[in-house]
Amino acid sequence: MNKKELLGARIKELRKIKGLSQEGLAEKVDISPNYLGRIERGKENPTLDMLLRLAEALGVELWEICDFGHQMTIKDIKETLHRLVKEADEERLRLLIKIVMAVVR
Repeated sequence: MNKKELLGARIKELRKIKGLSQEGLAEKVDISPNYLGRIERGKENPTLDMLLRLAEALGVELWEICDFGHQMTIKDIKETLHRLVKEADEERLRLLIKIVMAVVR
């Protein structure tokens, strides 16, 4: 998925979590349901203003709309972990080991 598709999928996910239809959310942000549908399918490139309006209508912070890390593939996760480990200093590596050990126990 490209970034616009991830963003759209995240907006759709948050909309469903909030129990809103496309029509309901579109009405809250004063856009057409068709336009919202195109955003959710990754076919539109919403402005920052639109993202702020969507966040407010969904009752979330803007960063939550952009938080689609949980939609990463296993390959993306491994690449990200590899990059983080490669860039970390000794202190951060030790902290990372503590965190991982706490999670897997």
